Amino acid sequence: MHNYQIPIVYFPLKLMFVDDNPNILKTISTTLQEKYRCEIANSVDKALDILNSRMDFNYNLFTFEPNSEINLQAKNQSTKFNLSLNISNILKLVENTDKYNNIGIVITDYEMGDKNGLDLCRKIGDKQVKKILLTGQLDTSKGINAMNSQTIDRYIQKDSSTVVQDLKDYIETLHNVYFNQLFSINNNTLLNSDLYVLDNCDYIELFEDILLEHNIKEFYLIDSKGSFLMLNDSNERFVLNINTDKSLNDFIYTYQDEKYISSLIDGVRSRELVPFFGINTDPTSVELSQWYKHFYKPQIFKDFFWNWIKV
Repeated sequence: MHNYQIPIVYFPLKLMFVDDNPNILKTISTTLQEKYRCEIANSVDKALDILNSRMDFNYNLFTFEPNSEINLQAKNQSTKFNLSLNISNILKLVENTDKYNNIGIVITDYEMGDKNGLDLCRKIGDKQVKKILLTGQLDTSKGINAMNSQTIDRYIQKDSSTVVQDLKDYIETLHNVYFNQLFSINNNTLLNSDLYVLDNCDYIELFEDILLEHNIKEFYLIDSKGSFLMLNDSNERFVLNINTDKSLNDFIYTYQDEKYISSLIDGVRSRELVPFFGINTDPTSVELSQWYKHFYKPQIFKDFFWNWIKV
């Protein structure tokens, strides 16, 4: 769990396999097609043509605005920002199927005639794309050197008896690396946000247990408390609704003067109830007479009060 943060979005990336041997391409891609979308290329030039024809996906999920008041008071510290989560754009991303065509991981053979896999990886350069090199036994040193120079992210000996499982493990690991690098949040530069929970070890433990238990394949952050919309292997949708003492106390402070809902507020105060009004729904848009439909008995894991809600 060290140096790990839950990314604000996660979904299956498209894989590209590059090899001039069609039998190897077919064998490897068939093995992984049940879980991932795959694209194949039989040469370095073909792979580059495909990659260069794809525009970088524009996520635009956060708005960062410098906090001028605090920055003036802290001249020697890093710039502080107010963070705004663009939930509307996140929800658009959920429905945008183009994201599944975003090639995020390239798996390439080393030996391919005039140009080799390292030539391809160097030409991909600093793109977000992660790169796995398949080497023969005699090319292991090239794989190690390429890892050390950050030309590739992983290498695998393709004649290894565990090559398929190694490939599956590396693809899963590099998914996490991809989204963490793309959407990591430096909490030292953020203000007005409870998103510190995304690198809280206890929350990560709860989060990963839920991913495994419910066969979650993709997820999307939907509020500044750390709640997520999640999709399982059957494309069913659920919300992991997360609260802390801070978020519940803030809720009580905001609505405690509403006499009509005093029993609900008392339930939140005793931690017997937690609110969830829906995704991107302002509680004030809901009639007070209907509020009772939006409170749930929480499960408790360490400092977190959570619900699993089908939507």
